[in-house]
Amino acid sequence: MLTVKEFRMRARIDDVVLERWVSEGWLSPVENDGETVFTEVDVARVQLIHDLQHDLGVNEEGVGVILDLLDQLHGLRARMSEMMSVLQLLPREVRAKLVEDANRMRKQASTIPSADQKAP
Repeated sequence: MLTVKEFRMRARIDDVVLERWVSEGWLSPVENDGETVFTEVDVARVQLIHDLQHDLGVNEEGVGVILDLLDQLHGLRARMSEMMSVLQLLPREVRAKLVEDANRMRKQASTIPSADQKAP
C-alpha cells in the first residue's frame, strides 16, 4: 500500500490531477486505518491514463469510457474464473454435457443471419 505522497511520487502526478482523477472515478483509493492509500494497480492505471492521453491522444471523455470498459472486462474475467472453478466441482459427465450443449448453441447461433445479412 502506498500513502498519497508515495503514490504521487511514483505516479508523477500533482494533487490537482490526483483529485480530479479520483473524482472522475479513474482512481479508487481505499481507507486503511484512517489513511488514504493506493496500490500498485493504481500506479499501473495512472501509466495507462498517461499512455491513453499523451501517446494515443484520447480525450478525457474517451479515457473514462475506456477505463469503464476495462473495468467491466476485468469483472467479467473474474466472474468467468469463479464459474470455471465451480464447474470443475461437477461430475465429469455433467461437464461433458454442458460443453456439448454450449457447442450446439454456438453452432445454432452462427447459422442465424444477423440483421445486416437479412434480405430487405
